[in-house]
Amino acid sequence: MTLSNNTIYVLTNIGLTAGYWEDGTLTLINDVASYQTEADAFAVQGTDVYIAGIVTAINNQRNPVYWKNGNIVRLPTAKTSVGGGQNVISGIKVVVYPAN
Repeated sequence: MTLSNNTIYVLTNIGLTAGYWEDGTLTLINDVASYQTEADAFAVQGTDVYIAGIVTAINNQRNPVYWKNGNIVRLPTAKTSVGGGQNVISGIKVVVYPAN
């Protein structure tokens, strides 16, 4: 949960879809090319909402992404899929740590 400009934001994962609550209003974020979206971290800067997470394709390929105001940005991956990695947002920088 975070507070920005008197607005409360809460990160959530509902079923197979990531999302966030903004002052009691739910916004779901998804990727039509993926089977599942997972939100792991978020930050708010001004009116911009950044969410770091993982998308999982039908073939179980997991890839790191972030969303800025609901628009997905795919991050580069190694030859192997990301499995259980941790995403951390600091301000507007997105840092992806691979799983150990």
